[in-house]
Amino acid sequence: MAFVHLGIHSEYSITDSIVRIKPLVKAAAADNQRALALTDLSNLYATVKFYRACLGAGIKPIIGSEVIMENEDTRLTLLAMDNEGYQNITRIVSLGFTEGRADDANHGVPVVKRSHILAHAAGVIVLFTEKSDVGQALVGSMPEKADELLIEWQAQFADRLYFAIKRTNRSGEDAFIKAAIHSGAKHHIPIIAHNDVRFLEQDDFDAHEARVCIAGSYVLADQNRPQTYSDAQYLKTQAQMQQLFADIPQVIDNTLHLASRCNVTLTLGINVLPDFPVPEGETIESFFRAESIRGLIID
Repeated sequence: MAFVHLGIHSEYSITDSIVRIKPLVKAAAADNQRALALTDLSNLYATVKFYRACLGAGIKPIIGSEVIMENEDTRLTLLAMDNEGYQNITRIVSLGFTEGRADDANHGVPVVKRSHILAHAAGVIVLFTEKSDVGQALVGSMPEKADELLIEWQAQFADRLYFAIKRTNRSGEDAFIKAAIHSGAKHHIPIIAHNDVRFLEQDDFDAHEARVCIAGSYVLADQNRPQTYSDAQYLKTQAQMQQLFADIPQVIDNTLHLASRCNVTLTLGINVLPDFPVPEGETIESFFRAESIRGLIID
C-alpha cells in the first residue's frame, strides 16, 4: 500500500519550512516513494528545481501551492492536474501579489480571493484542510455553512475536491477528521492522509522553530509566542504513514489515486520571453541597453 506526500513546503516558503529540494528528493527516493507534491506557500519559485530533481530520481513531480484566502488564517492547497491547471495556479498565485498584496487591507500579505480561484478552476485540484474555509466552518459554530461552501466549490471543481486530514499531534485535528469523514460521505468527497511537511527529520524540529521565530520576530525562549507546529511534521516514510492511519487505510490509498491524476509536463532549457514592443528603428537589445544607461544617469 503506497503513500504519497501531497503537502510539502520547502525552504522557498521562507517563513515556515527548512526543507531543501535535493535532500527531500533523495529521502523520498530512499523510501521508494513514487511521487511528491510541492505546495510552497504563495509561490512556485522551486518548481523547475523540484521538477528536475524528481525526474532525475524517478519520482513523479506534482506541482502546487498553498494560498492564503480572505485572511491569514484561511488557506487552501491547490494541485495542478495538468498543464492548464499549472497555468491557472500560476495565475492565482500571481493575483495574490498583484492584487491581494497591493490591497492595503491585507497588510502586504498575498491574499487570494475565492472568486479568483473559482474563475481559474480548470485543471486544478483542491485540498481542504482544517485551515480552509470549509474546514473552519466544519469545526466552528456554524457547520451548516460548510454545506453552502461545498456546493459553491463543487459547482466549479466537481470531482476535483479532497479533504486532507492530519495526525501531527496538534489541537483540533481529531475534531476535523470526524467532521471531514461525515461531510465527505455526505458530499461524495474523498479523503486523503496528509502530514503538512516542514522538515525532513524529526530531530530538525528545533531548527525549524528557530526559522519560524526569525520570520515572526520572536525568540525561542518566549513562552507566549505562537507555537503552531509540532515535531511530527517531518517527511514520514510510507510505512510510518500507513501505521498512523491503519484504522482508515483508504485515506492512504487515496493519496496514490490522487497522484495518478496529476500529470504536468514542463519544457526545460528554453527561455520564452514576451514580444516586448520597442521604438521603430531599435532592436530589443539596443533599446534595453539605452534604457539601462539612461537609468544610471543621475539628474
